[in-house]
Amino acid sequence: MRRFLLPGSLALLLACQSTPEQSPTGGPAPENTRAAVLQHHDALMARLNGLVQEQLRSKGQLKTLARDTAPEALRRPEARRLRRLLGGLRAAEEAMMTWMHQYQEPDTARLTAHQYEDFWATEAEELRALDRLMSQALDSARTVR
Repeated sequence: MRRFLLPGSLALLLACQSTPEQSPTGGPAPENTRAAVLQHHDALMARLNGLVQEQLRSKGQLKTLARDTAPEALRRPEARRLRRLLGGLRAAEEAMMTWMHQYQEPDTARLTAHQYEDFWATEAEELRALDRLMSQALDSARTVR
């Protein structure tokens, strides 16, 4: 199932690419906020591959541990640490995928300029939270390695 994740992620990335827009007042969109959010999204997408690679590495380590040792070895601290790590990596990936599936450009015709800015501020905060989650998961993976 995971081998289809990266092509699907690429399709979502392409669907999220920025397009020129008008602001609610008819002028150019506040590109500074919008562009920063979309750049942050692009940076997180680049890190998503790292999450997937770390998941595969952790799964491989667990399989090796299970294959090369007695069954009780899977209850050892090393195995518990790998399972926690894997859970954190999966949670970070799922959070990013959820954000991407729920993301939808705002309908500028129905928003005031303030609502439009609030939309992008909310998106920026959500991406900062995703960034922290990804960073924690990847830092944990580096520590375990």
